[in-house]
Amino acid sequence: MNATQTRRFQDLHLRHVQGEVLSADDFAFYQTTLAELDAQELSEVRAHQGGVELRIQELEAELSRLQERGSQLREQLSQLRQAPQVHTA
Repeated sequence: MNATQTRRFQDLHLRHVQGEVLSADDFAFYQTTLAELDAQELSEVRAHQGGVELRIQELEAELSRLQERGSQLREQLSQLRQAPQVHTA
């Protein structure tokens, strides 16, 4: 949307909100522009949501790796505790 269209939309929006009855052409422009802006916003929200979901998957994978590493370290600790102690004099 260029600057002229933006100003027209803002003017029409203000007039519409104030209760003024718009001409058929103005109302059609207003409704079409509003729908385009809604679609653009929805697209941006979905893109952001996709990025968030990807980050969640990455964090879940990292958590899984860390949990596996924790299990390995606990197993090693258990084996060390069970091994006979060697004392040197």
